[in-house]
Amino acid sequence: MPQTPFQSLNVRRAFTLVEVLVVVVIIAVLISILVPALGGAQNAARGLTSQNMMTGILQASQQFQLDNGGRFPGFYSPAELGSEENGGAAGAFDGSAMGAGMSAMENILLDLSGSSAIVDLSATPFDPRIHAWVGPVEMATEAEGAVAILPDLIGAGDDAYITLSADFLVPQVGGISFGSRKQWGTVAMMSNASGSGAPQMPDVVDSFGQPLLAWVADTAAVPQITTANGQAPTTNFAAYSSGPNVNVTAGAGPALFYWNSNAAFLRAQAVGRADIPVSQSPENGRDGVSLIGAGTMNIINGISQGGAINDYFTTFFGATASVSQASLLNTGANVSPYPTRPIGQFILQSAGRDLTYFSAADPRASQISSTPIPWGNANGRPGIQFGNLFSAVNTDEDPLTISDIFDDILITD
Repeated sequence: MPQTPFQSLNVRRAFTLVEVLVVVVIIAVLISILVPALGGAQNAARGLTSQNMMTGILQASQQFQLDNGGRFPGFYSPAELGSEENGGAAGAFDGSAMGAGMSAMENILLDLSGSSAIVDLSATPFDPRIHAWVGPVEMATEAEGAVAILPDLIGAGDDAYITLSADFLVPQVGGISFGSRKQWGTVAMMSNASGSGAPQMPDVVDSFGQPLLAWVADTAAVPQITTANGQAPTTNFAAYSSGPNVNVTAGAGPALFYWNSNAAFLRAQAVGRADIPVSQSPENGRDGVSLIGAGTMNIINGISQGGAINDYFTTFFGATASVSQASLLNTGANVSPYPTRPIGQFILQSAGRDLTYFSAADPRASQISSTPIPWGNANGRPGIQFGNLFSAVNTDEDPLTISDIFDDILITD
């Protein structure tokens, strides 16, 4: 039957190949615009959630201080967490220097979780099916000073100062070999061994899945920061270990902060949900490398026999000092005020969206130093800037704050 003129009007024309390609290109462009924006919004939301959680821990810690004569939460003292028995020998960064590997955040949790999480071994025998040993001691037994806990009641006891969501309490489980553990140390190896089936002490993780670091000042040993006549930023701001000998040039304490208190993660090579290799050396590339990790510490230990840790920690955790002739340190092209106090005595640190504590891969990381990474100069000290404000080295940029340079989240008292 022949078509009428009206019937021919109902015939649909197919899309041409060019039209299809144009639509595909438009969709691809929209995806390229929207996906990063959505990812950025998701990271921003995770950062805000992490910050709120950390603020909650800080508030719980402040309440604990009010109830305990001003003492910071922590079952063990900062000096015990900073000991060589816990973190390893000062300035040594290989498996032969292994310590217990208890983290500062685990130590804080023991106090904030209330008494119900700690087992009274005089009334209840240790049961490896439900109990776990923790402590800054290499041999995890009661006789050695370790404490038995019920991991299920960490952060969940009736008398706890804070109750955290299970999303924020994650044991850092890893393999037995030195290179694959998420939490470094002999205690971590025994109680957090992959596949062991043993109860495990949880760590606090941020919304990105990375463990929080905690820096608690040893105010009993160091009531205030001292300086050395303008020749060094400080002499007792930070050290690798709390002892046993007073030897700042070798990286031993006493000091306000101890690197060993977080050696459990800063020595590990597969940290957090993303297995970030924070202990790698900056000489092997910067991705995932932490500027306070074992690899970087090994470099600066070789440069100045450990004394440079004062420089590094005053850079990251020092508060701006009042600018006076007495507080100025000449670092070559720049003259910067160095801090005479920390930003806080109780500091919580999240690695942030790049998942690395003070990442060497940050495009602005070089702003904290006048010498390239890995750092060092003829005087055997890194040419870093001090305080909260950093001179824009070899550029015309305005001075930056530590928050401008790194995406780490720092919550302080």
